[in-house]
Amino acid sequence: REGAKEYGALAVVEAAPGSEIVLDGGLAGHVGADGSVLLSTVPVGQREVRIRGASGPVVSRTVSVVKGRTVRVAPGAARSSSPPQPSLASTGKNPEGFQEYRRVRDGATMIQIPEGEFLMGNLQIEGAPLPHTVYVSSFLIDKLPLTVGRFNRFAAATGRPLPPDPYWGVHDDFPVAFIRWDEAKAYCEWAGGRLPTEAEREKATRGTDGRMFPWGSEPPSNERAVFGRKWGEEGNDTVGIRPAGASPYGMLDAEGNMWESCEDWWDPD
Repeated sequence: REGAKEYGALAVVEAAPGSEIVLDGGLAGHVGADGSVLLSTVPVGQREVRIRGASGPVVSRTVSVVKGRTVRVAPGAARSSSPPQPSLASTGKNPEGFQEYRRVRDGATMIQIPEGEFLMGNLQIEGAPLPHTVYVSSFLIDKLPLTVGRFNRFAAATGRPLPPDPYWGVHDDFPVAFIRWDEAKAYCEWAGGRLPTEAEREKATRGTDGRMFPWGSEPPSNERAVFGRKWGEEGNDTVGIRPAGASPYGMLDAEGNMWESCEDWWDPD
């Protein structure tokens, strides 16, 4: 009812069994044998959480509790308010012949997209603007969509709330769903990067030969992409298990499975 107190939830994970959970100065619960505890009715707003074990230092976190969402806290997760410097380790070339790197902060694989021009836009599906030639400098882009597991680690390290659970269930190797644009942007900055521009994403997805889809111009199939699933019956699927749908540079799940965010947007003015 109007004026009623609003609540979110707080999940402590990867903690020492038996640890005390102190919320805003008061004892709120104890960590279970599996290293976790869920506090399901925590008032919204800024909350101080302390995890106090029988031995070792007390871990303190300040988190923002949001109505109807869960904040995940892991005592061992490193906290950092400033974006890290990009730290990449070369892993060689992929089957398509393009250099790949492993991003140290979150373990994601990135592909180096070469500089050059490509024809951006498609009148059959967009209508406007007209297809036009765009020059894009060389850049790195993630090979796979952001997964639930990697976003959860980010949320635990930064005190951000988890997104609402999708109807198809929570699976660590599925693409994360129901996150806002600002949350996607914050993840990229935390990992040492940024969201791609629309031009960068389209080039990495379609290449330079004017194809309709990442894999070519053949129609979509279940071997190439996750598509056409019915709301309430089936959802998304594990990332990276459809190599037949790879882009010219080796990106996977660039079409289907989940809509994705870009750094910019198109406007007629």
